[in-house]
Amino acid sequence: MNGRLGRLLGGGAYLYAGGLGTSALALVQGIIVARALGPANYGIWGVALATCALTQALLGFRTTEPLTRYLVELRDDGRPATLVKLLHTAFLTDLATRTVAILVVVAVSPLVAATVAGGADALPVYFIVAATTVLSSADAVWYCVVRDRREFRLLAGLPLAFTAFQVLAVAACWLGGWFDLVTLAIVYTAVAAVRFVAKLAHVVRLARSAYAIELVARPSVGGFRGELAGFWRFMGMTYVSSVISALVKNGDMLILGYFRPENEVGWYRLARNMASLIHNAASSLAEVAYQDLSELVAARRFARLRRELLRVTRVWVPLVLAGMCVAFLVAGPVIRFVYGDDYAASTRSFHIFILGVGVAMMLFWTRPLGLAMEKLRAHLAVVVVSSVFFVLAGILLVPAFGQYGMAASMSGTWAVGHLGMLWVVWR
Repeated sequence: MNGRLGRLLGGGAYLYAGGLGTSALALVQGIIVARALGPANYGIWGVALATCALTQALLGFRTTEPLTRYLVELRDDGRPATLVKLLHTAFLTDLATRTVAILVVVAVSPLVAATVAGGADALPVYFIVAATTVLSSADAVWYCVVRDRREFRLLAGLPLAFTAFQVLAVAACWLGGWFDLVTLAIVYTAVAAVRFVAKLAHVVRLARSAYAIELVARPSVGGFRGELAGFWRFMGMTYVSSVISALVKNGDMLILGYFRPENEVGWYRLARNMASLIHNAASSLAEVAYQDLSELVAARRFARLRRELLRVTRVWVPLVLAGMCVAFLVAGPVIRFVYGDDYAASTRSFHIFILGVGVAMMLFWTRPLGLAMEKLRAHLAVVVVSSVFFVLAGILLVPAFGQYGMAASMSGTWAVGHLGMLWVVWR
């Protein structure tokens, strides 16, 4: 395949391979954590992570898409002073909102622990994990700069390296015999701190060499008007959709924990994590697709774009369907063999998840294409519709069917969201 889309898939191959490696390591880590903690503590761990992620989503902005959009424009226009302002603004926005998120997590954790999972004994876990929110402040700037420089090997390799480091640390604690929730939280936070320093140092060096700009200087934040007005407007438009998406992505753990005991939350979390590992292996293609699709759309080469997407789909969809069948057949034996009989109840939930994951994988390109076409209102409408589906399905199914109802609600939400975006970009 020629053209920009061919380069997209060529660059995406590195990310796909890196995503597979990262997913494999995350699977190993998940096995260690699940077996060491047991279903009940595994459920508490999942609720703690979901609480922090949801709080950050409610308080913060998603800077990756607008940063990618305006980084390209300012780079091509040769405006280094404004580019410095853009990068400073994106980083400081993330840093400030994530700092506030820590305070909110600390404030709400006693209520969550008392009503959802863990009780007072789990509060140190909530507090320690909260620190990881601020330690992700450099992620968006690092990703966008490295992606703009097309350093795909680094984009794939650095997450893989830090995941391997984290797996080794978790395994060492497990083999050492002092593995518990607090230790696990400390390991996660320590790895996040090292990752934060490494990404920040690298983006400073890369900005100096690639754009001839100095980021280690007095912060120069762009205001809501003037040269960065478009950045703030774009970020504001995507805020609502990102909040709703985060509610769907993380709210399931809290909802299920409210209605059901912690061990059932653990079974559900195992099934969802296994399904997410499959989905994340393809999401790297969607991440790298955004800029390349934006350039194709900007060139108004829509006919060629459609032809090439159809060619990719004819190969990709049969592969996904075959993978779904294999995953469906081997799920039960694999869960029992790898995680133990205590997690056998996760099998049916995983089967339900596979249906939604399959749709999401087949249509991985729909969301980045919709954003590239700047169909922000339509994207928001799809997110709202899928979230309404999630809430209604959860209300109807979770009280009666527990983890299976929650799995059906989440799986259906994934499918509805991607099918909705397919309609948006193809009509």
